[in-house]
Amino acid sequence: MIALLTGTVREKTAKTLTLVAGAVGYEIYCLAVLLEKTRIGDEMTLYTHQYVREDALELYGFATSAERSFFRLLISVTGVGPKSALTVMSLTTLDELEAAIIQGDAALLTKVSGIGTKTASRIIVDLKGKIASGSDAGSRSSVDGDAIDALVGLGYSVREAREVLKHVADPKLSSGQKVQAALKLLGTKQ
Repeated sequence: MIALLTGTVREKTAKTLTLVAGAVGYEIYCLAVLLEKTRIGDEMTLYTHQYVREDALELYGFATSAERSFFRLLISVTGVGPKSALTVMSLTTLDELEAAIIQGDAALLTKVSGIGTKTASRIIVDLKGKIASGSDAGSRSSVDGDAIDALVGLGYSVREAREVLKHVADPKLSSGQKVQAALKLLGTKQ
């Protein structure tokens, strides 16, 4: 099994990158956020998961071993394939996903095409006990999730909302206070 690759990025597509390690180029499916940050010619190390089925051999790459571990948890759930798992992981941060699962927030998971209420519930039931996160992370994530939902309701994209909320990182703020601070920051950028 290929567990780790270090090399140079040779090509990129919307869902994959080609990493040349030694004299071999590996096509690797990656999270959207990793693909956005990566440039052709970058040297990088990816934690990989090799997915084998009768008609395909695919590699999935992650910036951290924690992301790879979470990916492996997701694909262990019946009905969740590797591409759906990548899409779920691209919704938000790993901490927020774990918090959503701990809190039983199926609404976040059903935002992914192909993940219905039944599969989202199965993910929550199967993974809730396996995720080692404290309840503090869950409540903090809930506040951020509410703030993101409010900003999206005001017409901002999920990406814009997440980016601006990174600059409003005070854990003592309520979701309403975070939205107000975010709107001030968004107003100064225009």
